[in-house]
This record gives sequence, C-alpha cells and structure tokens, in this order.
Amino acid sequence: MEYIGNIKDYCHKSLDNDYNYYYFLNSDLYSYKHHIQQINDLIQKWRDRLDKIDKGLYIKGNYLFFTINGARYYVSLSSFTSEWDNIKDIISDFSLLAENVAYLFGELD
Repeated sequence: MEYIGNIKDYCHKSLDNDYNYYYFLNSDLYSYKHHIQQINDLIQKWRDRLDKIDKGLYIKGNYLFFTINGARYYVSLSSFTSEWDNIKDIISDFSLLAENVAYLFGELD
C-alpha cells in the first residue's frame, strides 16, 4: 500500500534521477508549525504513543496530510514502521479536527 486518502491534493508523482517515479510534495503545502493547540496536542499524543511502543524498522518519507480552513499541511510523526500499524487510528483522530486527511507511507531505508 502506498497511501491512504486523496493524496493527489498533496503530492504528485514525478520521475527521479534513478528513472523511477516517486511521490513529491506539492509546492502549495505548508509544514505544520504549531498553529492550533488541538492539533499540537494530537501530534504530541501520537508522537508520545509511538515512542513508547516497539519502533520497528526505520522509514523515510512518511507524511500525514490534512487541510484546515483551506490551507494544506503535512507533518511527519515518526520515522519507524510502528506508525504504519497505528495509521488508521491516527487518521481517525485527525479527521475529527481537520479535513481531507491522507497518509503517504514512507520507504524502508
């Protein structure tokens, strides 16, 4: 599985230097920088929870995307495959506060 949700609002596939297609972030995205306290609390909740469980393998390029008041954001919660095991619950929580929540699974490093 590569992604969950409507990833086209946040990423596009493009040919990279190794002649493979990868997802790249769209230029109109913002890295989430702690604007809304409820979102801050939710991010911290999941980072703390993921940090306490068996981390699994290292991954890179995993992003959680969401939209608030028309602005599109991304955040990386962790760098481990344990995030994959919890992603449905993470998306469920974020869907209560934001719109169009999507997730791009990272790659094993």
